[in-house]
Amino acid sequence: MLYCSIRSQGENGVFKGGLYRSRDRGETWESAMGSGLNTDTEKADEWAYGSVAQYQQLLTTDTKPLTVYAFNTSTGFHPPHSDTVFRSDDGGETWHATYFQDPRFKDYNVAPDWVTASCGKSSKGAKHPLEWRSATPIPTG
Repeated sequence: MLYCSIRSQGENGVFKGGLYRSRDRGETWESAMGSGLNTDTEKADEWAYGSVAQYQQLLTTDTKPLTVYAFNTSTGFHPPHSDTVFRSDDGGETWHATYFQDPRFKDYNVAPDWVTASCGKSSKGAKHPLEWRSATPIPTG
């Protein structure tokens, strides 16, 4: 199984691009934008990174190729619009969010840092989870 990500965009209110998979070593590609992913085409609030989520980073292994993680930019602060880490265990047919960085989120699951501990909320500075690992930022357009 191979996965790739291409730039996402909204076309007449329809999400285009995002995640793709190949089951035949790259000969053919199909969408892996299964249910559960953020496919918004408008900003949900003023804290959005953009009007369309970008899926820049993917992670999987040879031993469990149907399990894949996707990191996205936000279309708003609160879930389901937030930047998160999505997980699929069926090769991208279905996805669920796994990373909730703010203690105000129902499923908060990150150890507090000094900002969260002192303020009771996160201070979003990154464009998506683990931004500091990204070598090439995605421009918004």
